[in-house]
Amino acid sequence: MTVKIVTFKTTRYLNGRNTDGSPKNEVIDVKIQHGTFEYYNWLKNAKNTGLNKIEILNVKEKNGFEYKEIEIPQEVKEDLKKALTVEPSLTPEQKKIAELEAAIEELRNARNEPAKKEKAGNDIDLTEARQRYMDIVGKKGHHSWDVATIEEKINEFQAQ
Repeated sequence: MTVKIVTFKTTRYLNGRNTDGSPKNEVIDVKIQHGTFEYYNWLKNAKNTGLNKIEILNVKEKNGFEYKEIEIPQEVKEDLKKALTVEPSLTPEQKKIAELEAAIEELRNARNEPAKKEKAGNDIDLTEARQRYMDIVGKKGHHSWDVATIEEKINEFQAQ
C-alpha cells in the first residue's frame, strides 16, 4: 500500500493591514495523509474554519523510507472542489418565502393569460356575450359581469 501525503496551502484573510501596508493574511501549509478520516474531516470542515483560499501545493508518495513527489491525482482535485462547493441550506423562513414567491409568480402568470371562455347553458362564451350586449344595448357592459349577468341585463333591456 502506498501512502500519499497531500500538502495544502491555506489562506485566511484577516481584518487590518501589516505595518508595510499589505493586507493581513494567515498562510499555513497543511500536510495530511490522503484517504484517512483526518483528511476527509479536514476537507469537510475547511470552509467552516474561515479559510478563504485553499490550494494543493503537492502530493508526495511514500515508497519505503523515501517520499517522491507525484502529479496531483484527479481524486484529490475532486475532493478539494467538493469541499469548497457550498450548497446553501434554507431556513424554514426562507423555504416559506420561496413558496410564497412561487405562488405570486403563478398568480402573475395566470393574470397574463387571455380571458378564459366561460360557457353558459347555450354555449355562448364571455367574449360573444359582451359583443352581443354591445350590439343590443349600445354600450359596453361592466368588466366584472359573467355570461349569466350579461344575459340577464340584455333581457332587462329588451323588456323595457
